[in-house]
Amino acid sequence: LSKTQGYAVMIKRSRADKNGEIKNMTLGCDRSGFYRNRLNLTDNSRCRQTASRLLGCPFELYEVRHENIWYLEI
Repeated sequence: LSKTQGYAVMIKRSRADKNGEIKNMTLGCDRSGFYRNRLNLTDNSRCRQTASRLLGCPFELYEVRHENIWYLEI
């Protein structure tokens, strides 16, 4: 569903236990966040016209595994 609408769900962060198995992870929209102009370029000093896919999407899904059962929090 998300691919047909032009965005995707991705793993933003995850944690593993001592055995290397994932115990929790946060999923989010690939459009979350905002563009950061780290080089302090202006429209006049920029060589190329670029665009950012980041739109500030607030979607996050938190998953926790407890005894091989995943629990979800929105």
